[in-house]
Amino acid sequence: MINQNLGKTERFIRLVVGLGLAVWIWQQPEMGIIEWIASICSLFLVLNFFFSRCYAWDLLGLNTCGDDEDCHPSC
Repeated sequence: MINQNLGKTERFIRLVVGLGLAVWIWQQPEMGIIEWIASICSLFLVLNFFFSRCYAWDLLGLNTCGDDEDCHPSC
């Protein structure tokens, strides 16, 4: 089981930003280095939404899951 460390609000923000980046990338006439970096960031942001997990937050010891949310505690 994946230990969740993202709250509902942060998950929604990450989804909106990730999809916004994807739309921006889709509108670009060619894929340069900036577009490739943005596409990787977009992918990770959308995956963060689906799994409620951010490994950067885990390394920093951050957890935005509230007490009232259905989050699994980190080990």
